Amino acid sequence: MSAYASAGVDVDAAGSVVEALRRLLGRGSDLLGSLGGFGAALPLPAGYREPVLVTATDGVGTKTEIARLLDRHDTIGRDLVAMCADDVVCHGARPIWFLDYLAVGKLQPRMVTSIVGGIAAACEEIDCELVGGETAEHPRPHGTRCLRPGRLLRGPRGTLRAHRRQRRAGG
Repeated sequence: MSAYASAGVDVDAAGSVVEALRRLLGRGSDLLGSLGGFGAALPLPAGYREPVLVTATDGVGTKTEIARLLDRHDTIGRDLVAMCADDVVCHGARPIWFLDYLAVGKLQPRMVTSIVGGIAAACEEIDCELVGGETAEHPRPHGTRCLRPGRLLRGPRGTLRAHRRQRRAGG
């Protein structure tokens, strides 16, 4: 028995989730390198003078319990993207890539694929690249019914100085 299996991690389920998620990640052509790592490399879009990257992270809170009760999890993924995109846009940036993190007590491939499918669909709608992430099964510390989605979204905008000048001018 592997160390993962002795900790309660279902390695076979994890493998099936990874294969299902590969079809959802990196749909665009901007991703540098291949999928499968725990990070991603993307070029900044052309046309930005002295670009500044804006980063946001947010959560869906108690919506995870509603999703569990309704057995509908794609909405969590969509909400994660919407909340982060809103925060980035409020800083004058355009969302360009999204990296997710999902911690679960018990890995349920259908649920995880639904959440990430919602993330992928929302990213596609706003022309933002879902570049990868991490799905972690933690049965002992979290309990088997736990669901903790996380996320990180980035986007560029013009120079910070130009933005500050615009704010001082009342724009």
